[in-house]
Amino acid sequence: MSRAGVCLVALCLLPVAGGAQPPAPARDTTPRTGTAVIQGRVLVDGSDHALPRTQIRATSDKSQTYDTNTDGDGRYELKQLPAGVYTVSASRPTYVGYVFGQKRQNGAGTRINVADGQTIAAVDFKLIHAGVIAGRVVDELGDPVTDVQVAPMRSQYVNGTSQLLPSGRAAMTNDLGEFRIFGLAPGRYYVAAVHRGGMMGGNTDDRSGYGPTYYPGTGNVAQAQRITIAAGQTVGGMSFTLLPIRTVRVSGLALDAQGRPLSGAFVMAVTRSFMAAGGGATIRPDGKFTISGLTPGDYVLRVNLPGGGESAMAPVTIADSDVNDIQLIAQKSSAVRGRVLFDGSAAPPRASTLRIFFQPDSPMGVGGNAQVKDDFTFEATMPPGHARVSLFAGDWRLDTVRLDGADVTDSGFDVLPNGATSRVEIGLSARHADVSGTVRDANDTASRDYVVLLFPQDPARWTKPAAAFMARPAADGAFKLRVPGGDYFAVALEEIEPGLSNDPDILGQLRDGAQRLSIVDGDTRSLVLKFSPPVVY
Repeated sequence: MSRAGVCLVALCLLPVAGGAQPPAPARDTTPRTGTAVIQGRVLVDGSDHALPRTQIRATSDKSQTYDTNTDGDGRYELKQLPAGVYTVSASRPTYVGYVFGQKRQNGAGTRINVADGQTIAAVDFKLIHAGVIAGRVVDELGDPVTDVQVAPMRSQYVNGTSQLLPSGRAAMTNDLGEFRIFGLAPGRYYVAAVHRGGMMGGNTDDRSGYGPTYYPGTGNVAQAQRITIAAGQTVGGMSFTLLPIRTVRVSGLALDAQGRPLSGAFVMAVTRSFMAAGGGATIRPDGKFTISGLTPGDYVLRVNLPGGGESAMAPVTIADSDVNDIQLIAQKSSAVRGRVLFDGSAAPPRASTLRIFFQPDSPMGVGGNAQVKDDFTFEATMPPGHARVSLFAGDWRLDTVRLDGADVTDSGFDVLPNGATSRVEIGLSARHADVSGTVRDANDTASRDYVVLLFPQDPARWTKPAAAFMARPAADGAFKLRVPGGDYFAVALEEIEPGLSNDPDILGQLRDGAQRLSIVDGDTRSLVLKFSPPVVY
């Protein structure tokens, strides 16, 4: 496969974890040393069987990590730890990872206070066996299909919609069509199979292919069967047939900014959906291209020219028929210029600590970022398109974004082609409200393992970025949240599946039993919450 093809495959298999997120700012992660020690032992749950070669990781409250492995007797010792507060976890292939002190999967665990020279003993773990899903994938004739990617899927709320996304490791079918997915934490999963044999189809008359298929053999997720996996359980015999379909062809014309054919460049059909296969083709001398073997889904057609100064991009949705006459016109990257303003609530931070990110609407789009200058101006370059602002600013939060005086905080703004978008004002505020409290169970006993959600009382804001705030208990069992002033619902849950804390369907279930909270910037509030009923996924 060509180098371009290898890059394409990597792009097509990228899962989305929670929408386009800006990268975290660089920080010094060089471990500091000290004189404290944490030690313990790892066993198989329900037995005296030791687990050697288990990775133990201690993470400090300063985000420093310290690793070691257990010996042949399952014992470990983390030495030379500086004083601090630590979370300790254990992980081993084919077992479910565990955080010391957690009472349930994804629970908060117990943070350990360690003083200089202190030895903390008996930080022990009992790991449960992970689950397994095994089966076989065949074609419409009952013959095995090789190199089919099979993955466990769970629902997550991403980019304004509920989506099924891979959750855990995937597997490829072998020459017998067999697959075996291991290392699964207990829970409920859909199982999806995708045949990517047509990814590099080029211009071909062969339209045969296979559509994304959910167990027990359907292309409709509403008809898919969800599998419940208990600790250490193997669910086998899950044989199902791939759905034969007629694949789709996308064709069009690719030109540079002067209207000349982009001869020899490579156009990619990129998708971040697991349930769709991508493709690509070399642009012919007359600028025309044809990509075959595509299955239904949402794609972005993209051409990146050498040097990064120009690019062409167009979204395309594929159903069951060919898409023709797509025009890709390369455009130069545009400049986004503006200034960061502060509301006077605190002394401005150093400009070097501020980095601004311009996020494209499409999770497959290309954004831009800018380091703020000493005079608090900035300039970023990015391809034309629609963008929203996010940033890392320590204790400062994004308050407003204005373009030519108009508020575009929620709506975002258009980055114009072949030019500059100027007069962008980004307002930051250090004002906030502090919410803290405790959670009590049905017996009025204080709980030390829970999740607290604060979300707006206005349902229209549930789909906005950073609308919901989540907290877990600290070492003393209490929670703390720093939020913008506003009207909120507050709820406590034993657990919530990852990726669903901002799902409007979930928030709608929680609203009726929630505690109402109205708070203004600068205010503090202490809450005592009761557990809400479990949500229905």
